[in-house]
Amino acid sequence: MPSQIEKINTMHATGTAFVIGHTDGKGRSKDQGAYSPILQATEFNWHLKHLKQLQLIGDVFMHDSNLVNYIDRQRKTARLTTQYKQVFELHFNASRDADGDGDGDGSGCEALHNDGNLVGEQFAINYCQLVNKHLGIKIRRKNGAIPVINGRGAGFIKLTGPTAVVLEPGFGDNINDATILKHSSKEYFGKVLPELIGVEISRGRLFRKAIVITG
Repeated sequence: MPSQIEKINTMHATGTAFVIGHTDGKGRSKDQGAYSPILQATEFNWHLKHLKQLQLIGDVFMHDSNLVNYIDRQRKTARLTTQYKQVFELHFNASRDADGDGDGDGSGCEALHNDGNLVGEQFAINYCQLVNKHLGIKIRRKNGAIPVINGRGAGFIKLTGPTAVVLEPGFGDNINDATILKHSSKEYFGKVLPELIGVEISRGRLFRKAIVITG
């Protein structure tokens, strides 16, 4: 527990929105994201299982699966999240299995942010530090922070008005990463994400932390 804590009176006083990546697959879009054999879930469904934990620390949004076009989905969600201080899109990564041994070649944590947005960059760096600290998953590249101009992640990051960051705690098809995510989901949703935005959950109650990790 931090030395000084202040109880947050409203559940969403953090000014944070979480967007579950991809869609529920129930509409015209069937995109639920990558599937992890170890987690036995798609990106969307794995995060949806932890909806209650997410709702403790922010408002949760889902892309409209009735919109087939990716940009249309992102644009609609962006309109709904303009009032927030920061918006995080939740994913896990996936890679190819070049040698066919059932273990994906990619591993590690990373986070994508808008190129030139220093607040987003710091969130990305802090996030990867927290994943490494609490879960033990390695940080990819120098510090895990990936600036985005176009391409992967650009739709969400560029269309969202507030600071937006895409979070990738590890690779769902990598045996080591996925096994950690499977057995450490309590730490991920109960420590990593709350600490990222400077709060703490204790006995189901939300507190603002006096100390936030910075890079």
